[in-house]
Amino acid sequence: MNTKTIAKNKITDKALIILISVAFSVILPQIFHAAGVISGAGAITGSMLLPMHLPVLFAGFACGPLAGLIAGILSPVISFAISGMPSAVLVPFMIAELGTYGFVSGKLSSSKINSFLSLIITQFSGRIARVATVLIAVYILNSNSISVDSVKSFLITGVPGIVLQWILFAVFYGKIKEMRKKYE
Repeated sequence: MNTKTIAKNKITDKALIILISVAFSVILPQIFHAAGVISGAGAITGSMLLPMHLPVLFAGFACGPLAGLIAGILSPVISFAISGMPSAVLVPFMIAELGTYGFVSGKLSSSKINSFLSLIITQFSGRIARVATVLIAVYILNSNSISVDSVKSFLITGVPGIVLQWILFAVFYGKIKEMRKKYE
């Protein structure tokens, strides 16, 4: 195979992974919310377990910062268009958070930083991006559709999802790292 064909195949593969990641970012929250309703926990399971974050992390760690960023931006937009979730008010904040998750995970996946530390930095960066956009919305844009109090709520509520990401990361990171080498 010539160099052009290899490059074209890598781009095609990355596009496919972005599409699959976005699809899972739409499907997983539906499954988590349904499980919450069936179990009696309610729709809070999605907010607690952060299912939309998982495929975006995968795209970033497996395919790099651009693929992660694209998956992170498209996931909440397409999910809202299809399912109405997240709510219209939350979409911009989710774009900031997930876009950051995807971009930072992609940047750190090719670095020499310890893989678990890369995940922690990614999570911290995404959460900070969301907090920053809420503060901008409230204090600069004078939005009354969201409050500063919501920051504490989403940070605390999402702790189980952060832990779930740690567990899944520990289980699957070897495979993700193999994929990353393929797309470098």
